[in-house]
Amino acid sequence: MSITCTTKSSTCLLVSTYRYKMSVRSFTIAAVFLLESVVFTYVIVGSSGSPHFSLHFNMTACECHNASVVVLTYYNGRTVRDMYTLYHGIPSPLSLTCNNCFQEASSKSIAIPIKTAAVKDTTTLAFFDALGELEKVKAYVPSTYSSDLALDVVSSSCLQHLLQRGDIRDHNFTDHSPSDYDAFFVAPFDSPHQYGNNSIIIGAIMDPGPLHRAEWIKFVAAFLGKESEANEIFDGVRNRYHCLKNRVTREEEYKKIAWFDEFSGTYYETSARYLLTMFEDARAFYTPSCTGMHSNCSAADIATALEEADVVVTTSLHHGKHLPDFINSLVTIGLPNETVMSFPSIRSLKVYNIDKRQGSKGGFDWFEGAIVEPDVVLLDLIAVLHPSTLQTCSTIHSYSTTWLRNIATETASILTSEMCTNASNARELLGSSLQPCECIQASGDRRDMQQYKNITRLVLLAVCFILIVL
Repeated sequence: MSITCTTKSSTCLLVSTYRYKMSVRSFTIAAVFLLESVVFTYVIVGSSGSPHFSLHFNMTACECHNASVVVLTYYNGRTVRDMYTLYHGIPSPLSLTCNNCFQEASSKSIAIPIKTAAVKDTTTLAFFDALGELEKVKAYVPSTYSSDLALDVVSSSCLQHLLQRGDIRDHNFTDHSPSDYDAFFVAPFDSPHQYGNNSIIIGAIMDPGPLHRAEWIKFVAAFLGKESEANEIFDGVRNRYHCLKNRVTREEEYKKIAWFDEFSGTYYETSARYLLTMFEDARAFYTPSCTGMHSNCSAADIATALEEADVVVTTSLHHGKHLPDFINSLVTIGLPNETVMSFPSIRSLKVYNIDKRQGSKGGFDWFEGAIVEPDVVLLDLIAVLHPSTLQTCSTIHSYSTTWLRNIATETASILTSEMCTNASNARELLGSSLQPCECIQASGDRRDMQQYKNITRLVLLAVCFILIVL
């Protein structure tokens, strides 16, 4: 809802004012009150709206002989990648014919809510954790591309607790079959169909949008009977994200960010689309210097990026990496030490890694909890790019980043199994305790409203002057 003052109505006001020979002073005062009222109403009542999410899945529900049936369809682009018929209250949906339920022969039928699950990536574990359903996870299966044990890659304190207690098994199905579990959650690149008819593809890490990735919690929740909880979680994340995005757009200048993924001394500039979106939302310029987004960067490419960057993030997976290590790695690839020390981010100590929040064995929460809370990731970016934006909000004016660690001044925060008070409880989202929206938006609205009023007064004074001259 918004209220606007049309050109026609403004013209009518001026004509009628002239016709009835109102004094210039009376007209000016009336116009000031009228237009300020319009501006005030627009700022308070007007809605910026929220974008339409084109997710990679959709959900269709129906009633079938007093049973609930939900059809989930996972898309790869416009192509149906997989389909699941979730049913409750009947032995099997295949035994019934329901004209109002969409059923494909290739659809996988799964009874809900599931009681046991196996998972193959840490992001799915984060969704279970946020929904308070970790205890239904009975097995963690290492990725096709990694032989790491679960304790080496997870960060959640309650996940560590359940793994150490043996409630979640850590194996490669040498003594079990995927069919031993109600559902087996896998990533799209893990050849999901080799795991049978109960394999569920989770495409969150492949989704290009930060909020799209978080909204996959609704997909997981459908198998757990936790749709209302997932909707509430996502609505809060989305609202906080847009509040922060709208607030930072009032900053007067963009800052330049450089983001390198480092593997064994080789640097690559990030091409992750969700990060590119977040850079824009945090008012950060990101202009890759490497010849190709997926190419390793030369020393000259890196120097070009660092010469202009206000903030640098290097996603090294080496634990405990600090600024001298980063400087030495740049010298090793061929940059002169004096050149490295002249870079703005080095001089101002604005170099970060994504390892601030870790499990006891070194698992990065960036690859786990961060996918559920893009609002807090955005807050991290704003905190390092535009720290003054947070100063007007009493609840976060002293906010310290959650995942971005300043490698010059900070050490990692370690999560341990002893920190888990109750594995049955849903993990409290970090963003829900920060509550950035109210004070940031209110202060921003007050500032903007005053700006509108000042402009309105200047315009009306100019009109008044013209009328006097005429």
